[in-house]
Amino acid sequence: MMVIEERFTPTGVAYQRFSNLRRGTATVLVRAGYRSWKQIAQASDADLLALKGVGPSVLADIRREQWLESF
Repeated sequence: MMVIEERFTPTGVAYQRFSNLRRGTATVLVRAGYRSWKQIAQASDADLLALKGVGPSVLADIRREQWLESF
């Protein structure tokens, strides 16, 4: 039952939004306070690269998924 309840918390919803990313990448974004693709779109590449665990290839994954989510 706890798992079902967790899905509907802001954090759980954020994980669902970022479900196309690797779990570790989604965790980094959620822990940094990102909860939506709109917030990701507003973040600069430098902001995202400053997060521990986000390098150029992970940033490329994030931006690719952000682009796909825009359709």
